[in-house]
Amino acid sequence: MVATGILIIDMQLGNLQGSDPVYDRKELLSKIQCLTDKARDGGVPIFYVQNKGSKGDPDEIGTPGWEIHPTIVPNEGDVVIEKETPDAFHKTTLNQRLKSKGIEKLVIAGLQTEYCID
Repeated sequence: MVATGILIIDMQLGNLQGSDPVYDRKELLSKIQCLTDKARDGGVPIFYVQNKGSKGDPDEIGTPGWEIHPTIVPNEGDVVIEKETPDAFHKTTLNQRLKSKGIEKLVIAGLQTEYCID
């Protein structure tokens, strides 16, 4: 059986509440919350990617906008990977962390997922 993990990308307050609102954000948060709840119930590892925005960005590091949305905040045991580039794998430990847990398949959710995986 192939080990599966959940990858949640850039679900930070600043990205969800900025001047360019996310379409149906409440529904998106609800679905991701349901996904993470089921994953935890089933012992499926959850990985969060948190963008380190530059000064003035909605997800500027150290600001309230940088924090992961409170309805889907990581639990103890979840892995949080910080990234400084659009690609969640570039110059991060994401690939190594996935391999260390034997993850071969990912369920991906979040914002700009088509842009943040290269």
